Parts: sequence; structure tokens; C-alpha cells
Amino acid sequence: MRITLPFGNGKTVIAVPRKNLLGVITPVTEKKKKLPSVTFMAKQAIAHSIGSMLLSGMVSRSHSVTLVVTDTTRPCPDHIFVPLVLRELAAMGVVKEKITIVIATGLHRPLSKKEIQDKIGNAVAGTYKVVNHNPRARNLVHLGKTLDGCPILINPIVARADTVIATGVIEPHQWAGYSGGRKSIAIGASGEATIGWLHRPAVFDHRYTKLGNLKGNIFHRNAQEIAAKTNFKFIIAGIVGPAGSIIGVVAGHPDKAFNAGVARADPLYRALFKKEADIVVTGLEGSKSTNIYQATRAATYAMFSPDAPVKKGGAFIVPARCEEGPGKGTGEQRFFKLLCAYKDPSALVRHARAHGYPGGAQRAYITARVLEHADIVFAGIHPRWRKSAEKMGFRAYSNVQSAIDQTIAQYGPKAEILVVPHALQTLMEKKA
Repeated sequence: MRITLPFGNGKTVIAVPRKNLLGVITPVTEKKKKLPSVTFMAKQAIAHSIGSMLLSGMVSRSHSVTLVVTDTTRPCPDHIFVPLVLRELAAMGVVKEKITIVIATGLHRPLSKKEIQDKIGNAVAGTYKVVNHNPRARNLVHLGKTLDGCPILINPIVARADTVIATGVIEPHQWAGYSGGRKSIAIGASGEATIGWLHRPAVFDHRYTKLGNLKGNIFHRNAQEIAAKTNFKFIIAGIVGPAGSIIGVVAGHPDKAFNAGVARADPLYRALFKKEADIVVTGLEGSKSTNIYQATRAATYAMFSPDAPVKKGGAFIVPARCEEGPGKGTGEQRFFKLLCAYKDPSALVRHARAHGYPGGAQRAYITARVLEHADIVFAGIHPRWRKSAEKMGFRAYSNVQSAIDQTIAQYGPKAEILVVPHALQTLMEKKA
């Protein structure tokens, strides 16, 4: 049987023997009818803001405004959102000299000039002050600690702004429950100590730190508290559907609009499967397939769905080109080095729980937890990075179909296979 999967910014077609296929798992979002344009949905969201006054009545012309926008790892249509927000600010008489755009990189690499232009549009990039966040800058502003003890270090432009506005996307997130809202500030524009505290094993291992869950989630709770220490007043966020498409937009109060977006999105991501498989093929979209760090999300999201779809000793296959290799940012390099340092994933997990790790290396920890249960196989990886992936404990093939065929051969003619085309937007639950 031939099945189409996302692959980078395009698609690939895999062949799976029909007798081995348990099913193709797709969330409700896959079945949505044709939607209005993102521009129309964004304009409507701004005009009908949730839980706050309209953006047009929120900011005075004397205010300094910081607009925090996503980096290239998020499928946020900032080229649409940012001009619309700036238009509202201009209508209020806020001059461009009062506005700064901060790219919420967290511990990812900074965006190049070309990437910034692509992200927010040439006109905006050439008119407004735009800066990449630096999580290790000496002038980060210390705003105390959260009630749980997380140190709060924030980008100075964000910390000192009279009004902070953030763009983002709402989709399932490994630890925050859902991306968007508070996370743009608490991770994207915070210091390394803040990011490290939120990504330590004690947070990840907490019973309520789960994909698709906000209730009792200490990552979510602390991120909200961190963001609230700034003058964070407004969000505009896209609800992500298959292939990184935007299927809805919410805007308004950072918490109330975010919660409304999650309430709308959560049922759309749920999908059922009947039984665990030997092999689970997990697809992911372009922004998450550019490097190994991001692409491991396909396996970790599937593994830590409400119910894991793979058998103990099974394998996740991740079709991804990973043209940037492990990744170029500080966090990505720490991820690479930590996985390379341990041949036994259980040893890595034990070390991390006993001694911790620097920010960014958390993805090595969560990946090792998957590797304790199942293999991760990269399919279609750039030939330059195949050996790097193998050093990290993965199996890797430069041809997608070869990876499928070789893995089926490993598990034998009766191997059972599930295919999850959009692993990052699918919350899998086993039928009772």
C-alpha cells in the first residue's frame, strides 16, 4: 500500500505491505473542511479579542512596545500576524521608533538576515528594529523566582517594555502540554538558567508534565508565572493542523485567549488505535525536520502520547532530511554531545536524573527515554549526517524506502506497522 507522508517542505510516498499495516492514524484535523484564509481568520481574531480589550484600545502612543515572534522552528505565519499587529499599533499613533521585534530563539540558533526577512516580511524587517534573543546576554533582567523556585531571567527589551505582545502557535507540546502564549516569553525570551530549570528531569518526570495536558502541569504553571512578571498583554496564535497548516486563530489576553485556543484545538488532535505495533512510521513537517534535534520530536511525541503506540523493543521510523545535521544552536549541540557520550540510553537517563544537564540537552534525555523502549530510525537523512545520527544511537538511512524495507526485514514477515503522518499533531489513545 502506498502512503503519502510529509518530507521537509514537500512529500514522500512510502510502500507498506497491506498485510502488515494495522492502520494510518490521523487526527480529526485531517478531516477538516476548507477554511477561510489565515489573513481573514487573523483579522477576525484581532477584532474579537478574547478576555481583553481590543488591541486598538490597549496601547497609548507613548508606550514602548515589544513584539515577540517565533523563530524558524515554529510554523507560525508571522509574515501575516506581524504586519496586522503593527497596523493596529500605527492606528493608535505608536511610532516605529517605539516598537522592537524580538525573535524568540530560546537556546536555538539566531536567525539570519534572510530568515528574518522570510519570517516577518521584507517590508517589516527593513522598517522596524529586529533583534535575536540572546539567552546568555549579560544584561538579562532578573525578576526574582517563581513560587516553585525557578529563576526568572528575561530579555531586557521584553522586561522593560510598557507593553509586550507575542505571536505563536497552539499545538501539542512535549512538556508544556501545548505550545503558544506564555511559552514565547518564558522560554523564547528568557535566560539559560530559566530554560534549564524548566527543562530539568524533575520537571519532565512529574506525573502531570504530559503532552496535551495543562492541568497540574508544573512546566505550564511556572511558564505562566514567568510571563506574567512582564507587561505581557496580548497574543495572537495560530492553531496548527496537518502539514503545519493554520486551522484557526485566537487573539487577546495571554492566558484567556490561549486557554480558549487549547479548548478548541485539543479534541481535534485526538486519534485512536487498536493495538501497539512493532514499527511506527512518524511523519513531521518542514520546520521540525531541518535538524536531528527537532526531528526526534516525531518519535518522542508518539512515545509519550496518552498511550504509546509501539511495542517494547519496536521501532519508530522518522522520515526527515535533517540538512542541518544535529542542529547549529547551543542547545542542539549539547543534545548531540550528550547522546554521543552514552552508548546505553539507560546510563544517560540515570546520569541526567542524578546530575542534571545544561539547557538544550533535555532533548537528549527525553530521546534516551524513548531509546530505552524502542529504536529510532532516521529515513532519508542527508548522507553527510548519517554517521552523526549513528553516533547518537540511531539507525539511519539516506533513502526513505530503504529504511522502511530494512526495518520490516528486521522484525520479520509478520511485523505489524502503524503510520502516523502528522506525529506532532496527533495525540494517540488506545481503544478501550
